[in-house]
Amino acid sequence: MKLLILAEKSSAYQKFAQVLGGISGNIGTDTYELVHSHGHLLKLKDPQDQVSADKIARYSEWNSYDVFPWNLNDFAWKKTYLDTDAKKNVQQIKQAAQDKDAIVIATDCDPSGEGDLLAWEIIEAIGWRSTVYRAYFSTESKIKEAIINRKDVSDKFHSGEYLEATSRQRFDYGSMQLSRIATLAAKQAGYNPKVLRLGRLNQH
Repeated sequence: MKLLILAEKSSAYQKFAQVLGGISGNIGTDTYELVHSHGHLLKLKDPQDQVSADKIARYSEWNSYDVFPWNLNDFAWKKTYLDTDAKKNVQQIKQAAQDKDAIVIATDCDPSGEGDLLAWEIIEAIGWRSTVYRAYFSTESKIKEAIINRKDVSDKFHSGEYLEATSRQRFDYGSMQLSRIATLAAKQAGYNPKVLRLGRLNQH
C-alpha cells in the first residue's frame, strides 16, 4: 500500500524523516511519502457567507438586537483558505496524494482533537475519497510503530477526536455573536469601539 503521511508542521515532518529514514521509503510491506501542513490551513467563512440568500442581511447585522440569537442550523460551515500560502500548501499535498492508496493522519495527538480537525480540513479540501488512517503516538520517536499499528478512521463521524474538535470550533464560532452584542451595547452607551472581542473570537 502507498501511504501519504501527513505531519502537522515542518518540525514534526523533519523529525519523522529522521525516525523513518527519509521523507519517503518503506514501512513493512508499505511504501510512504511524508508531507506536512503549517497548522490550520483553512478557516470558517464569515457568518453572512454561511447562509442562504434570504438570511444574509440578518447575519451581516451589527446594529440591532433583533437578529439575535443566531440559529447555528442556518450555517453551512463552509471553509476557505487562510491565505495564498495556505492554498499552495494544500495543493502540494493534493499533488502528493495523486498516486497514493491511503492518507495517514500523523498530526499531534492532543486531547482537544485539534490535530485531527486540521488534518480533515486538508483531506476534505483536496477531495480525497479513499482510505484514511490515524497514527496515534505519544512522542515523535514512536511514529514508526504508530504507523504500523494505524487505525482506520475513514468515517470521520465515528472519530471522537474529530467530533470533539468540530463541536468546539462551532461553539466558538457561534460565540462571535456575543462580540456583536457587546459592540452594539457599547455604542448605545455612548462609546465608539471598533470591535469588542469576547472569548475565543477569531472572525467577525
